[in-house]
Parts: sequence; structure tokens; C-alpha cells
Amino acid sequence: MKLSGTSKRRHIPTLDGWRALAILLVLWAHQGNVFYATPEAYLRGGLFYFGTWGVPVFFGLSGLLITKLLLEEQDRAGRIDLPAFYLRRCRRILPPLFVYLAVVAALGLAQSGNELWSCVLFFRNYLPWRQGGWYTGHLWSLSVEEQFYLFWPALLVWAGVRRGAVAALGLSVLSAAWRWWNLFPGGSERTDLRLDSLLFGAVLAFALHSERGREVLRRGLTPAGWAGCSAALLVSIHFGSLAGASATIPLLIAGTVLHPEWWLSRVLEARPVRGLGRISYSLYLWQQLFLYPPWQPKPWGGVLQTFPVSLAAAFGCALVSYFVVEQGFWSKKKGQADTPVPVVAETIAISKVQR
Repeated sequence: MKLSGTSKRRHIPTLDGWRALAILLVLWAHQGNVFYATPEAYLRGGLFYFGTWGVPVFFGLSGLLITKLLLEEQDRAGRIDLPAFYLRRCRRILPPLFVYLAVVAALGLAQSGNELWSCVLFFRNYLPWRQGGWYTGHLWSLSVEEQFYLFWPALLVWAGVRRGAVAALGLSVLSAAWRWWNLFPGGSERTDLRLDSLLFGAVLAFALHSERGREVLRRGLTPAGWAGCSAALLVSIHFGSLAGASATIPLLIAGTVLHPEWWLSRVLEARPVRGLGRISYSLYLWQQLFLYPPWQPKPWGGVLQTFPVSLAAAFGCALVSYFVVEQGFWSKKKGQADTPVPVVAETIAISKVQR
């Protein structure tokens, strides 16, 4: 089914709400470190560290939405315009990122030139820990996404839409299997070990794109089916199964997209929740500057990095970044929220990597 020109920017229900939920989980994880004196105690505490599961939520959202947009462009124009796609990504991602990195550099918070270059060129997730610091550590996840956006649209053009779903499913399974055999401390930040979180979302995008697929999902994702997927997600989190979480999260998202009448869908569509989702990229960038671990020396005397001032400062900078930078004069269309936002994750090195 081809889409009309007026539908190419139509609102997709609940996606902003899921962004809000994901960033709230990450804020919960990062701000929760104020209750612990050491990173070991923080990891043992468990409660706040579970907030890092907001990361696969963001990844699933991005894989689903970017693939859906590419499929709609193929229907609408008969082809996928790769240069235009990459230009949109640069316009969306680079201005807020460069402003944040400029502040980090001006404050002398970068540990090396390699650290800054790894963020600009999106290989922060492969930079050795000793060459990077806290204030850019969260950009490993942005690197994962941008590397995915570099190869996936090109692969989709090369393979063709008909084979795209098979390619997405096959690569997601291979990525999960590859991660299982390549676990080591710190290794979970590598792109090749995270692709399934994005590709399972892409698989769901193909299903949602067809009338038959939407109907199958709509019938399967009843309240009981959705509850079953939620239970599967909780089991995956309990056992630290990243593959299980990556496979179930897109299904949960699809359930609320297909059933906007559910009470949960209405909550996710509430104006304050959607507003939080729309500033999630800027909040992702700036929270790292203020939600600082108490076991590290605080360069500003601790006022701006102490709860609750830290949280207020993060939101304040995020709002300025969103309205001045994201929605600034370089924006193609103000208020446009049809592109995925990057993700954020806990940046403390851990000895136990999620499978």
C-alpha cells in the first residue's frame, strides 16, 4: 500500500511517550548513584542500575522508526534517497552534539584529543576506557546508532525492500549469537554486539508496514498478549538477557502503536509525556554533565552536580538546547519529531556484561 504525500509525516502514536519512558529510566539510573559511595556498592544495589534497560528501549525505537520512514519513502517516491537521508541525520544530530562537546572542551573536561575526535566521528564506543572520561562516556550509544544509520539504509537499498525483512531478522540473530560468544568486560558497547537491539525494531517495522502484518500483530497483541510480552521482558531483565529484551521491547511498542485506545497508550500520548520525549535527545546529551557519580571528584565544588540541583540543571540545559539549537534556524521544519533520537546508557565499566 503506497502512502499519499500528506501522510508522509503523520504522527505515530505513543512513540514520544516511549522516548520519555526510556530517558526517565536512564535518569533514574544515573541520578540514583547519589545514594552510593562507590561504584561497587552502586552495582550491588541493583535497584537504580536497572534503569540502564532504557537503552534497548531507545535502540528498539530507533530501529523501528527509521526503517518505517525508509519504507514509506520507498512507497512514496519509488526509491530511497540516501544523500537526503544522511543530510537529515546530520541536521538532526550534529548541532546539539557540537554545542555540548564545545562546552565540555571549554571547561577542560575532556581527557584527550582522541576523546573528542571519537565523539565527532562516532567511534566513542571503540575508544579505550583510559582515553575517555565520564562527560563523553554516554556518547558510546550515539556512536552505535550512527554506525547503524550509516550501513542499514545502504544495505536496504542494496538488498531491496522485499529481502530487507529477511536481512534484518538474520542479522539480528547473528548479532545476538556473536555477542554470546564474545563477552568480556566492557565489550557490550561495541556496535557488532548491539545490533540486534536495533534490528529487531527494524523487523517490526516491516511487519507494521504491511496490512497483513499489522492485522497479525493487532490480533496477537491483545491485552493478554501484551502482558505476556511484558512478563517475557521482566524474565529477560532478571536473567540479564539482552537478546530477550531486544526481541520483546519492539513488540511492546507495537502494541501501543496499534491500540491507541488502551489506557497505557493514552498515558504515553499525554502532552507532558510527549513533551518529555521530544526533548529526550538534548536531555540525553546534557544530563551527563550534571548527574555525576559521588565517588568522583567534582570539578565545580559539587553544587551543580548535587541532587536536586543537578537534575534541575540538566532539564534547564536540555530545554535551552531543544528550543535554541534543535529547533533553531538550521532546522528544516520546526516541531518535526519524525526522526529517532539517540540513546544514553550507564557509562561505568562493569565486570558483568549483559547477554
